[in-house]
Amino acid sequence: MYSREKAEKIASSFSIDFQDFGVSLTPDFHTERLDTILQGWKAVRRENHIPTRAELDLLLYPKIMPYMGLYEPAPGEEDWIFRLCGTAMVRIFEKDATGKKMFADGVIEDCIKPAFIRYFNLVYNWPHPIWFNGTIWYWRDNHHISYKGMSLPLSKTGPEITQNLQIFHYYCGEEVF
Repeated sequence: MYSREKAEKIASSFSIDFQDFGVSLTPDFHTERLDTILQGWKAVRRENHIPTRAELDLLLYPKIMPYMGLYEPAPGEEDWIFRLCGTAMVRIFEKDATGKKMFADGVIEDCIKPAFIRYFNLVYNWPHPIWFNGTIWYWRDNHHISYKGMSLPLSKTGPEITQNLQIFHYYCGEEVF
């Protein structure tokens, strides 16, 4: 696991290296959607124990599920598998990515893979929530959509981070998703 100092250094590097993507280890924005799921995650989080997927029952959050993405590393690759792709994400990607690899299956363009590799390395080595924001420029005919979100580490066993739950808040001018 990363020390706080190392995690902060990595998080702050995003705004310099990837201008359309910001990362923070502290909550720099709040939405009801993010705060609701964060409280559920904190309720089952214990020292030396990352909440498991079974402990954080996503079905308890039906209004938030459309904005969720659940990922886990593809074994032996710098790629991640969508285990859950909420319906709001399906609208953004214009396809259901559940069960697909982000890059090998072409769900996300390769040009942003370096940012994802750095971000997911942070997520899988920092046992706390991470806030992020950015702009998707390739969305629908080269238009853009902005987003804010939060990553929550999850585990299959408790002590090790094996999954990343992301909750998104999309907007384009006025909130659209």
